[in-house]
Amino acid sequence: MMYPSPTLPRRRATYSLLGVFLMALYAGASHAAETVTLSLAPEQRVCESFLGFGNEWDANGYLSYPLTEAQHAQEAARVRWMRPGIMRVMVLTRWLYDNGTYTWDSPGMQQLYRSLDLLQELGVTVFLTDWGGEKDWTRGPGIKSVEDPVYAEAMGTYLEYLVRTKGYTCIRYFICTNEPNWEVNDWARWKQGLLNVEAAIKQRGLNTQITLAGSDTSQAAEDEPWHRLAVDELQDVLGVYDIHRYASVDEVRSGTMEAYWRKQRDYAIAHDPKAASKPFLVGEAGMWTQSGNHAVSDAIDSYTYGVDMADYAVQAVSAGWTGVSAWMLSDNGHRNFAWGLWRNQEQGMTLRPWFYPWSLLCRYVRPGAAVYRVNAPENMRMLLAVSEGDWSLVCVNRGAAREVAVQAPEGLSRPVQHFRYVDGAQGSNEAGLPEPEERITLPAGGTLPISCAAESVSIFTTLN
Repeated sequence: MMYPSPTLPRRRATYSLLGVFLMALYAGASHAAETVTLSLAPEQRVCESFLGFGNEWDANGYLSYPLTEAQHAQEAARVRWMRPGIMRVMVLTRWLYDNGTYTWDSPGMQQLYRSLDLLQELGVTVFLTDWGGEKDWTRGPGIKSVEDPVYAEAMGTYLEYLVRTKGYTCIRYFICTNEPNWEVNDWARWKQGLLNVEAAIKQRGLNTQITLAGSDTSQAAEDEPWHRLAVDELQDVLGVYDIHRYASVDEVRSGTMEAYWRKQRDYAIAHDPKAASKPFLVGEAGMWTQSGNHAVSDAIDSYTYGVDMADYAVQAVSAGWTGVSAWMLSDNGHRNFAWGLWRNQEQGMTLRPWFYPWSLLCRYVRPGAAVYRVNAPENMRMLLAVSEGDWSLVCVNRGAAREVAVQAPEGLSRPVQHFRYVDGAQGSNEAGLPEPEERITLPAGGTLPISCAAESVSIFTTLN
């Protein structure tokens, strides 16, 4: 995210388990349900080992939004429930570096440790991201620019401290400079800076734990030059390809986002012999704002934002991208920003509608899962994730209400939880956390009837 120089009511829905399910099925019996067959065929598999869904969780805003311990505990409880597979986390050299002197207990570092402690506990994979050596608000005193060897030395030093002294094995990937096409706007200088960081990591023997990701370019065009340059010139340096994209409503709802993400991946596969074995990360995912104010999303408080983001996620993963990090976790992360799953402490930290579907994606499409494309009916997007015999099916309906009969593969029939994101009707507990609408037991090789409301998201899972 380029950094610029109404409260959701708590609702609790109650259901009679199979009662609502059967009523919906019989109500649609007057017209034939469309049949979808789930396939575990190799040609349908888009990912052999999924990284996960997650969010951006940054410490910068907490320095001006001081939370109480109770508020910190509330945020931690939400993250524990979500169980994200990945998290993209900011670090700023100015929190710890000043003309050759390192300070490890500054307010910024203390807040960073608080986040990393929780992510370490939960086993979340962290993409640690240094936000840059170019701007006054990001770089430490004494650092001239991104290609300054002092900058790479500082990054190598704090990575060694975080990994060896603090023991954060959750830090598996490192991104040098947030959105360098904006932050630096000079490929040659940024490339040299990244090579300096690679050398600093190798010098300390950290390359066995930390893999470099990039280019972290933002708002990539159809033939994005920074991504292509990263593939062409840095394929021996980068172990992950990473792009940010804030999508328009039209490209998500029309389904054309999948083709965009496939094109970016296909370029890497065609030009990097090792790309097929590398993760592909959507480093920042969100819906584009028409207002021109990058700090506030136009639609973040709307119900439809949740449908759009679930749709975005399904399309990106269907194109073979192995992780999606949404911008952002909490409005507390950046002062005066409004992009989070919940609002800031001054606004009561109330959950936004899109928390419901996004938290379910995090929780039930698990890291390590094999992910399969589903040949869905028109105006629907579906994704199947299978892990150690358990499975989760994500269904996004962008059209009118319809009935769908899903044929489960042999061996995947077991008790199923059904969560439904429908405007005004999703079930949640007193803390606002999603609860299943129903629990269904399928016979072996059984058929799962789905009553899909218009503009809705359904998630079926055998995971408890």
